Amino acid sequence: MSEASSEVGFLEEAESLRASLRASSSRLGLPLSWVHETQSTNDDAVQAASAGAAHGALFVAERQHAGRGRGGHRWESCAGEHLTFSLLLRELPPAECLPLMTLVVGLALRDAICAHTHLDPRLKWPNDVYLQGRKVAGILVESRVQGGQHRLVVVGVGLDVNGGGFAGELADKATTL
Repeated sequence: MSEASSEVGFLEEAESLRASLRASSSRLGLPLSWVHETQSTNDDAVQAASAGAAHGALFVAERQHAGRGRGGHRWESCAGEHLTFSLLLRELPPAECLPLMTLVVGLALRDAICAHTHLDPRLKWPNDVYLQGRKVAGILVESRVQGGQHRLVVVGVGLDVNGGGFAGELADKATTL
């Protein structure tokens, strides 16, 4: 397969996933569960799913103590400085599209930032959004498999919105809207 046909297939799969998500978008974000503090919004979503939470349920926390990113990196958030949330998806696209979920969410996050600010964010493969060479958001997509089939997907997002007081190694690597 040529590189051009491989790229066309990739784009078709990504567009199929976007269409699938748009079809169920009227229910995304409902019900909304907001808490002041939690360990992890992704964990909250998985726990709620076990209790029967509906497709599209959104879990938001002002502060997150044990959030995580790709590769086990920690994602802590402070009230008023970060937007942290996780979306529960039960109506899933075809399994071959699931690996593209992080990219599709990244594109949607980039589009939302562009639409509501004068900023021009860029995606850094596979799960980060950058502004002027510094990370402003991270995405963690987790799925639960049962009997060899995906049963649910949790899309977690952490976005720096009012921070700026980054310490240590983050001082040169992170930024805020």
